[in-house]
Amino acid sequence: MPIQNKTPTVVPVAAIRRQVYIEDGGIAEMAGNSKFIAEFPFLSQINSAGAQRRSCCGGGGEAAQAKSEVFNTVKLQFTGLSDDRKRLLKKMLNAEQVTIKYRSGNRQLQLTF
Repeated sequence: MPIQNKTPTVVPVAAIRRQVYIEDGGIAEMAGNSKFIAEFPFLSQINSAGAQRRSCCGGGGEAAQAKSEVFNTVKLQFTGLSDDRKRLLKKMLNAEQVTIKYRSGNRQLQLTF
């Protein structure tokens, strides 16, 4: 009878990213992921407002400003999450730290957690 190899298979774990920046492109990707929508329902604003980021050039004016406002609103909602929800976001993004740059009035602010 042949001897069977009982060595367990090792499944590599994805390396934790030290820093993740949440920007418009990443928000659009999260909005297209049902797991993120389930945990952070406010992401559905991106889809319902038709604010998905496009890779083409052109556009501008009022339409671009409206999209920018929707993305900024989502960023503000991320900044207002409870500590437990922020930990969940970091876990889902596989990140040690998350940084969000957003506008508040005329000021550009940044939050890292």
